[in-house]
Amino acid sequence: MLRHRKILLALSIVIVLGSLACTITYALHLRSHSLRDRIAADLTKRMGLAIEIGSITPLSFSSRQFNNLTVDLPELETRIGRFNRVVWRAEESGAVESYGLGLEEGWLLVGTGHWARDDYQRLLQSGFGHDFAALHLTEIRVRHIDFHWRHPAFSMTAPQADGIIVFDEQGRGQVNLTVYKLNETTVEEPIQVSAWFTPGAGMAFQKVEVHVGGIPLEGLGLDALLGGPVKAGTFAGRIVYREPNPADWTMEVGGSLSAARLEELTGEVIGGPFNGLVNIHIDRAVFLSVAGGRPELRSLRFGGRLAELELAQFASLFQEPELNGRIDLTVHQADFDRPDLRYVRLSGKAVDVSLEALTRVLGYGVVTGRLEVRINALAIVDNVIQFADVDVLALPPGDEPGFIEKAALASVGRQAFGLDLEPILPERVEYVQMGVKLLLDREGLRIRGTHGPRQRTILTVKLWGREVGLLKQPDKIYPMKDLVAIVRSRLKDYDVEQFIRWWAYQHAEDPEDNP
Repeated sequence: MLRHRKILLALSIVIVLGSLACTITYALHLRSHSLRDRIAADLTKRMGLAIEIGSITPLSFSSRQFNNLTVDLPELETRIGRFNRVVWRAEESGAVESYGLGLEEGWLLVGTGHWARDDYQRLLQSGFGHDFAALHLTEIRVRHIDFHWRHPAFSMTAPQADGIIVFDEQGRGQVNLTVYKLNETTVEEPIQVSAWFTPGAGMAFQKVEVHVGGIPLEGLGLDALLGGPVKAGTFAGRIVYREPNPADWTMEVGGSLSAARLEELTGEVIGGPFNGLVNIHIDRAVFLSVAGGRPELRSLRFGGRLAELELAQFASLFQEPELNGRIDLTVHQADFDRPDLRYVRLSGKAVDVSLEALTRVLGYGVVTGRLEVRINALAIVDNVIQFADVDVLALPPGDEPGFIEKAALASVGRQAFGLDLEPILPERVEYVQMGVKLLLDREGLRIRGTHGPRQRTILTVKLWGREVGLLKQPDKIYPMKDLVAIVRSRLKDYDVEQFIRWWAYQHAEDPEDNP
C-alpha cells in the first residue's frame, strides 16, 4: 500500500513540474525578443504602419498584452499613436474563432496641420482600410485614450476618451466614444461621438455624429477657422458629418448658440467683423463641399435674436464714415434653401441712425436728425414679401431743430406723391415731425401718417413761423414689384470678385502692396 502511494506521489510531482515547465517555457517564449520583433514585423506588414512593441505579457493561453506599443506612419515620418497597453484576446463564437482588441492609456493622432486631404486618406486606409470580417475582429475597446486632431483650420483634443468600436459580420464598423473634456474645457454633460464607416479599399465614413450637452465656444478650438480668438458664447446640440462619396462631404449642425459675440464669428466674412450679440436656435444648417472645394451653406432653418448690431461697421462699404446707429432683430422663424428664401418672419428696430449720413448715401438731398425704424412684422414666403408693418420716424438732432434740404423734400413729393413742391420751398425747411407707417401686402403698399388730425399727417414743417402739415397720407394703394426679387436680380449681376479685391485693398496694412 505504501509502495502505491509513493508511485502516485511521484507521478503527481512529475505532472505538476511538467505543467509548470510548459507554462514557464511558453511564458518565456511570449516574452522573448525574437517573438516580439516577429509579431511587430508581421503587424507592420499587415497594417502598412510601422509598429514597435516594448514587451509582451501573457495573460492566458488565449490573450496577450502588448506593452508600450508605438505606431508610426512611415510615408509621412509621423508618430500617430502610443499605447501603454494593447490587449489581444481570442474568443469562441460558435464554430468560428473571433478576436477582440483593447487600447488602454495612450494617445492617437488623427491629423496634423500640414497634412493634405490625401494624407488623411492615407492614414485612414492604413488604420481602417482592412477587411475586418476576414480578420474575424469583432470589437476594439478604448480606455483613457487621448485623441488629437490637428487641422489647418482648427485644432481639437479629446482627452481620456472611453468607448468601443464594433464590427458586424460584413466588417462594417461603428464607433461610440464618450468624452468629458474637449481641448482644455471640461464639460458637465459628456460629449457623445458616434461614427459609422465601411473599411477596406473603399474606406469611407458614412456618418459621424457629435452630441454636445453644452460647451463654451472657446473650447471648440475654432480660432483659426474664424480668423481670431473666440471667448464668448456657448453651444449645445449636434454636428453630423457625412461622406456621400470620397470627394464630397456634408455637415449638418443643429442646436443652440447662446450669448455669442458676432464680431468673434465673422472675422473672415467679407465686410466683417460685424458687432452684435447672438442668441439663436438652429433647427438645421447644412454645409456642402464638392470636390474638395470651399464649403457652402446650402440650407438654414433657425430662429432667435440678433442684438446690438452697429451700422458704423458698414460705413466703409458706403464710404460714409459718419453712418451710425444700432439694430436689434428678432427672427421668429427663417427657412433658407439656397438660393431661395422659403420663409422668414421677423421683427426688430433700428435706433439712433444718422439721418444726415444716410441721406448723403441715398443722394437725394440731406436731412438732419436721427432716424428710428420699427419693424412690427415682416413675413416673406417663397421669395415674396407677403406682409410688412413698418414705422419710420425722423427725430430732430437733440435740442436743435431738424432741417430738410429743398432737393430732398422736392424728390419725396415728386416720387411718392406726384407733387411739385420745388417752386414753393426755400433752400431748406425746418421739420417739426416726420414719419410714416408702411403697410405692404399682396395688394400693394399703403402709406399712412403718424401724427396730426386722425394720425393722417406724414410731415409737419415750420414755414414763416407757423407749423404746417405739409404732407398728408395718400388715399391710394401703390402697386409694388417684389422687393426681394429686385434685390436678388441686382445681386446676380454684381461683380463679387471685384468687391472682394476692393475690400482687401481698403483693409490692407499697406495699400501699395495690394494692387
